[in-house]
Amino acid sequence: MHQPHLAVLSRFDMVVSAGAINSLGNAGGFSGARLWKFASNQTIWCLRRWPIEHPDEEHLAWVHQTLLRAVAGGIEFVPAPHATLTGQTFIRYDGYLWELTNWMPGAATFWAAPSSRKLTNAMGALARFHRAVAPVEDQNDFAPAVATRLQRLAEWQAITADARWKQRLATDNRFEPQLTELLSWLPANLDPLKEALDQASRWSVPRQP
Repeated sequence: MHQPHLAVLSRFDMVVSAGAINSLGNAGGFSGARLWKFASNQTIWCLRRWPIEHPDEEHLAWVHQTLLRAVAGGIEFVPAPHATLTGQTFIRYDGYLWELTNWMPGAATFWAAPSSRKLTNAMGALARFHRAVAPVEDQNDFAPAVATRLQRLAEWQAITADARWKQRLATDNRFEPQLTELLSWLPANLDPLKEALDQASRWSVPRQP
C-alpha cells in the first residue's frame, strides 16, 4: 500500500514505522490540511499535508520564514518548521505541499470558559509575536489578505448564483442550519462586501505578519 506520509518523512530524515504514527485527519480544523502525529528522538512531531488549493510555495515559504524569525526572537508558542535533508522546510510530494513541525500541545478553551485573564494573556502573546517578527524597516504595500478575500467572495458569488444549491438546501437535510442561514444571507450582502473590499484593495498600508 502506498503510504506517502512515510515517504515524506524520510525526506525529513525521519524513519518511523507506520504503526507509530497517529493519523488525525483534519484535527477539527478548517484549513483543509491533513495531520499526522508521532514521536521521534524524544520529540513529538506534527506532519502536515496542505490541500492542493492553498497555500502556494511562495506563501508557505514566507510563513515558515516568519515562524522561524518568531522562534529566534524567543516566541515559544509557535511551531518551528523542520528542515529536510536538503535544507528546505517543506516539500512537494504527490501534488501536495508537506511540512514538519514540532507538536504544539494544549487546547483553546476561551469560548468554553471565557475570562478576562485568558483574553489579556492572548492579546499579550499576540503583541509579543508581532514585536518579534516586525520588519526592521517599515514596509507599505497593498494588503494580500484583501485580495484573498476578494477571491473567496467571487467563489461564494458563483456558489450562490447556482440554482442547484437552492434545490439541495430545500431537499438535503445534511446541511447544518448555520450553512443554510449563511447561503440565504449571502446574495443580498455580497455586493456591499465586494464594494468595501474593492475600496480596501487600493489602500497602501504598513505590512507585517
